[in-house]
Amino acid sequence: MRIYIHIPFCVRKCPYCNFVSFAVKDKSVHERYAEDLCNELKLWREKFEEEGIEHERVISVYFGGGTPSLLSAYLLDMILNCVRKYFPDFHPSAEITIEVNPGTVERGSLRDYREIGFNRVSIGIQSFDDRVLKFLGRIHTGKEALETLKEAEKYFDKINSDIIWGVENDTLERIEKDLEIATIYSNHISAYSLIVERGTPLHEMYERGKVRLPADDVIGEWYIAIHDYLLSMGFTHYEISNFALPKNFSIHNWGYWMRDSYLGTGISAHGFFSEREKRYFNVSSLRNYFEKIESGNLPVKEMEKLDEKSIITEKIMLGLRTYLGIRKGILPEKASLAEKVREFIELGLLEIHGNHIRIPYSNWSRADAIIRELVSEI
Repeated sequence: MRIYIHIPFCVRKCPYCNFVSFAVKDKSVHERYAEDLCNELKLWREKFEEEGIEHERVISVYFGGGTPSLLSAYLLDMILNCVRKYFPDFHPSAEITIEVNPGTVERGSLRDYREIGFNRVSIGIQSFDDRVLKFLGRIHTGKEALETLKEAEKYFDKINSDIIWGVENDTLERIEKDLEIATIYSNHISAYSLIVERGTPLHEMYERGKVRLPADDVIGEWYIAIHDYLLSMGFTHYEISNFALPKNFSIHNWGYWMRDSYLGTGISAHGFFSEREKRYFNVSSLRNYFEKIESGNLPVKEMEKLDEKSIITEKIMLGLRTYLGIRKGILPEKASLAEKVREFIELGLLEIHGNHIRIPYSNWSRADAIIRELVSEI
């Protein structure tokens, strides 16, 4: 089993971000939230016992956000101890990740995280270029990003760098410079093209014509160039936006794409119980979260039992994001779907690999459209 811990606090909300996060610096709120996370873990443990839910060994814990590194080492240690207390069956080599952002990591913090028990760090670099960082609304500089990476290398064997590309006035040369620096210190790279999400300040600026982004055909060309560059550096391109050196795949995130069970805790967190085919998500406001937990109730806003169509749809949507693709046998026997698959294979949008169907790397930049058409035929 995998466990996700959502820490929603940040110094300042970035204009492109659509995650549930808040600019809250009040330490008392941090403390109350950490205590309630522990209470939520306890409530989940009790629910598992009441309903006879068998949970597998914990193979990964992931602290995401927001900015988990805004919490003190004391609070992070407290939460991780609660995870171990209520779900003590940990695999000896369980992957325990914390997301950190340059500009929020104080001297000695990364050493503290390692001593607490984190063995993997994911750093929100985004870029080493100050112009790009300013455009993205990040609080750190390129120099601080590099310093954080160098510091992380002293204490962690597993390091991920998040990189964002495809910003206004971007160039392939600039993107490859970011990747060149990141690969010196990282054995995992998450390289995301900038997406304009509805409801964000970036979307408003884009709609008003105040921001111009690279054309789709250019993004497609750069995507292939990024793929080629990172493969030349020894990385495996194992998911649309994720690259890893051998034995450095993200164990936690791989479970999402493979539809393995995971427990999501904290506000807006999602969870999935694979054997029961149930998904749930938590309330998305701090006030509601506190009220639910402190009255002895789980903060689940909605839990859904997936029907057969939803299960197949998920398997296609998630599996085709990976280099494995999907097993042929999961596709329903439907003439229109079979015809669409044949058509896409002829066009080179899909390919057969052993007992699997997958999207060739050259068309991963078009994955969303390919998946959307397949799913429409279910």
